[in-house]
Amino acid sequence: MLADTLSHLNSKDQKIKKRLLDSLFYVEQHLGRLAAASRVLKQRRALGYSKPELGMDAALNAAMLLARLGKVEQARSELLSLIFNSKLYEWYGVLKTLTLYVEVEKDCQDAVDDVLRRASDAAIRQFGIRFKHGEKKPDVRELISTANTMYRSASQSYSQLLIRSLSGTSKQDHEAAIRDLRKFAKEEKVGFFRMQAKGTLRELVKRNTGRLPRSRF
Repeated sequence: MLADTLSHLNSKDQKIKKRLLDSLFYVEQHLGRLAAASRVLKQRRALGYSKPELGMDAALNAAMLLARLGKVEQARSELLSLIFNSKLYEWYGVLKTLTLYVEVEKDCQDAVDDVLRRASDAAIRQFGIRFKHGEKKPDVRELISTANTMYRSASQSYSQLLIRSLSGTSKQDHEAAIRDLRKFAKEEKVGFFRMQAKGTLRELVKRNTGRLPRSRF
């Protein structure tokens, strides 16, 4: 009935529309229709509120609905708008807001950690990075930082070896470059750069001997 009345309401009847939307929101919420309640609340908030605390109430209601719907990032955004609101400390909903934020933040953290773990595992496989873990697997952020440090170090080392191999002018220079590249290709913990070094080695030996060598790897 409320929804039907709203659909036939004149666009100028804003006060009546606000009251109807408020009533419809509580009906949908009471019936457990969270998605419908969230849509109604969005319509109501678009019309504005006469008092700041009413708008804050609406933001908290929106955050609670979003959290229950599993939309934790959106819920977190709503709660942050409240936390940084200068009127927060004067508002009765401050403790409820902070409590919900702590819960939502943990859910967001868990979701982000899952994504970071999958993405970092894929990157480590892609670049062939060799890790040695102790008894306890490192935190995903520590893992990413370590992997990135290893990748950057390998990249710098390989770049220096490549420059040496291309800039050497004497036979001794070429032999030293080949020797160091072979050591790098054998010992480097980042597989991507091991393969790069092997490719460079083949080209160097081919250029120096005029033929492809038998693989030593």
